[in-house]
Amino acid sequence: MEELPKSSSLIVSQNAGIMDSISVKFEDCANMFQESEVRDMYGFNNGGNFIEVVCGCTSYRFGDSVGKLRVYSSGALEIKCECNPACNEVLKPTEFEKHALKETPGKWRSNIWVTIGGQKVPLSRTVLLRPFEVCKRADL
Repeated sequence: MEELPKSSSLIVSQNAGIMDSISVKFEDCANMFQESEVRDMYGFNNGGNFIEVVCGCTSYRFGDSVGKLRVYSSGALEIKCECNPACNEVLKPTEFEKHALKETPGKWRSNIWVTIGGQKVPLSRTVLLRPFEVCKRADL
């Protein structure tokens, strides 16, 4: 099992090698990711109880809509839309996908991307969803 930072607490109950429940509490966002995992993400910023990166969603008809994705230590995700200077909306990923007028909404993990090393990479292929997924499993 991967070792967690000292400021984290991990409670795992196992039955015959199967994980029944998991609860991870992160005290500091600096411990959510290793530097090597996020170093090449465009616009990366550590903001205390969240990290922030530039993200976007591409509509083939209207082009790219850009925003800033915040990943909170609680697992919450929000995107501050920057599609135009007058837009000040703070949206959930599903709402941002619709706001960007994506032709096939509903697959936000694949449709919303971040820039890593100059390439658009879907959220599903990054470590940014890790806190979200851990909290989602803990709620089950």
